[in-house]
Amino acid sequence: MKRYIYLPLAMLVITSLFSCEEKDPDNGNIIIVDQDISEPTTWISSKTYVIEYGVSVNANLIIEPGTVIKFKSGAWLDFGGYENVTLTANGTVENPIIFTSYSSNPAPGAWQGLWFYGNTLSNSSMTYCEIKYAGQDNFPAMNFDTKITFNNCKITDIKKNGIYSLEGFVAFNGNTIENVGTHAIDIACEAVHTLGSNNSITCESGYGIKVRAGNLDGTSATWKKQTVPYYIDGGIWVDQDLTIEPGTNLKFHADAWITFGATNNTTLNAIGTETEQIIFTSAAATPAPGAWAGLFFYTNTSSNSKMEYCVVEFAGKENDNANITLIDINGLTIENCIIRKSSGYGIFSWNSTWNDINNTFEDNALGDIYWNN
Repeated sequence: MKRYIYLPLAMLVITSLFSCEEKDPDNGNIIIVDQDISEPTTWISSKTYVIEYGVSVNANLIIEPGTVIKFKSGAWLDFGGYENVTLTANGTVENPIIFTSYSSNPAPGAWQGLWFYGNTLSNSSMTYCEIKYAGQDNFPAMNFDTKITFNNCKITDIKKNGIYSLEGFVAFNGNTIENVGTHAIDIACEAVHTLGSNNSITCESGYGIKVRAGNLDGTSATWKKQTVPYYIDGGIWVDQDLTIEPGTNLKFHADAWITFGATNNTTLNAIGTETEQIIFTSAAATPAPGAWAGLFFYTNTSSNSKMEYCVVEFAGKENDNANITLIDINGLTIENCIIRKSSGYGIFSWNSTWNDINNTFEDNALGDIYWNN
């Protein structure tokens, strides 16, 4: 989600004759920030910083542990819009850095959010930070067009999305996201592998981590189990090695699918356990057979690819009307999986050899397996 930054540029011109930070005459501990930041700056914990409106940070900014930053209605901070910037906002367990509303009685959407543009350097970091009550005008609380480290932070009381991410993160571990209006995270499929471990994410029913359509064509990636489902929002082409962790839940919208091995050598390791199955299902609240397209495996899928202890259900919307479609492949193993409620076949196998081991088929409209060899 791009945001144009004409206002900060205008404010830079208007306020160029004034100081970046002015002390509130009523309280020396209050710093009013009403101008863009163009020189290296440190915000200290003994002061409270009040952001008057949209402020662009185009120089290195250090924020000390325990610092509180409050935002008036319509205010935001954006980083790296014009110049290379490093943000260092590393709090501690005892002294987190707080980004919150200036209102004495805030509600979700009381201020806009934090925005990281392409000139924000990858050595930027936010750790033990709390972001509260953001998301005004339906913007995400945090917008990342570039990668930074984001660990042990808390995002809460947000009007809609918690995070929008274009490229993912250098690191993303130990974070808490809760009380958000829609999805906790909206992320490109190419960046899902940057979502790390020990995150605690809660959402209302029907929301979780939105994964946008696209192509995976790097070397290898792992999609980690999170505490909410991944909501697949369109077609994803996987032409690299992909591992999906046990217990991962993937929910597909109506026009969504995943295709493996269409153009490059691809190995899928989707190996769950008896107690932590990997789920491929519909995103619909009350799904019916044919609610999404399905999983498709093509000729460049390697022979050591494996699906084990997976559930694949409610697919068959397109093409060969099956939960799983195999075309010109050799050696894929499907073992101990439950394949059910397709609008067509459980598995459609065209000119393919594969290992069918101890699978369970249930309620597939046209039959369990279609063979054409």
